Amino acid sequence: MGMAPESARQFGGVAHAGLRTTLAVGLLVLGVGDLAAINAVLLPRYLASRMQRAPVSMTLSTNPIAASQPAPRMLDTASSAEVGESNDAEPEPTLAVAVAEPPKVQEPRAAPAAETLAPSAWPRLRFELNTAWLGAEARETLDRLADHLKQHPLAEVVLEGHTDDLGGPEVNHSLSRSRAIRAKQRLVAQGVDPAQIEIHNFGASKPVVPGRSAEARAQNRRVEITVRERIQ
Repeated sequence: MGMAPESARQFGGVAHAGLRTTLAVGLLVLGVGDLAAINAVLLPRYLASRMQRAPVSMTLSTNPIAASQPAPRMLDTASSAEVGESNDAEPEPTLAVAVAEPPKVQEPRAAPAAETLAPSAWPRLRFELNTAWLGAEARETLDRLADHLKQHPLAEVVLEGHTDDLGGPEVNHSLSRSRAIRAKQRLVAQGVDPAQIEIHNFGASKPVVPGRSAEARAQNRRVEITVRERIQ
């Protein structure tokens, strides 16, 4: 049975539309296949060339704490071997604590000892019989001695009182002491430090001239003066 012309046109239109769809699908399949083939060949080459130009080390982490930390340091193994470095973890630095030494206590320096020079001799002080009174010559000698001691505060003077052989031992010792004390008093009155003066008394036990003559006894009634000079 034949097909009506109108039905034939509709059928032809449907067939033509199906043919176009089939052709489009075929071209799409061919295009996808060619694109996959192109990507399979060109994409690796492209990535390799990009990595050779600029090597990038990328670390992806989903941990926000790890992402915030600085990236690990990259070491060149060749340079590390030359300078003795290693890829192992670096040891923690040792904290050196400086302990201050206790201050040294300086011991006080002892004052240098005074040097004693040879004693200088001064004229003897003469006295009248049975008295400790100082005559003019004795006072003049003591005044000159006072000036010397004041100019040399380290010097010391020793005054030794003596008597003649008249009188008993007790009287003579007391009189010889009085003569030494009278000479000291004269020096102190002239401004000499009493610490510079030392006195002794011997009575008649040390006569300077032996004998019992008036001249010998006059020589023995005396005060001997010895000055010990000291310098630093």
